[in-house]
Amino acid sequence: MVKSDKVKDLLNYLQYTWCSDESLWATIAGNPEELKIPGGFDAKFFYYSLLRESERCITTQKSTFKSLEQKQQKNNKTTIKTPLSPFTNSFQLSSFYISRYQIWNQKRYKHPITRTGKQLARCYGKFVKESCVFGVDDMPNLIRRPELVAHKMYMDFEPAGK
Repeated sequence: MVKSDKVKDLLNYLQYTWCSDESLWATIAGNPEELKIPGGFDAKFFYYSLLRESERCITTQKSTFKSLEQKQQKNNKTTIKTPLSPFTNSFQLSSFYISRYQIWNQKRYKHPITRTGKQLARCYGKFVKESCVFGVDDMPNLIRRPELVAHKMYMDFEPAGK
């Protein structure tokens, strides 16, 4: 891998980008047809599998929510949509990068970095070094996220959020 021209080209391309180390390893590991390495995976297959599963879940959520609304209307009950409802604001898969969710301070940058659907992601905690430190009010959003890790949380900032 160290002697690979493809890896050298990729390193040259990524040297002026954000998180180049993460991009490098994800690209190398996710393209086994280009570089065969232990622990590699087929990123295209992974992406399309997640996309199919996401579409199936969204369809199921919409159908379930519609039947719940119909039952509530039959019983003359008002429909209440809470922020924690799994049927409202469902996550739309637009990327197969699921290892870490992070919100950057978008006011400083010309173009927002993190998007949730068409809505800009919002940090209800605080920013440290331009990255959101999630707090209690971020929990409803984090619960709906598919990523494996929320970056970042501090034990001494709103510990009830952990």
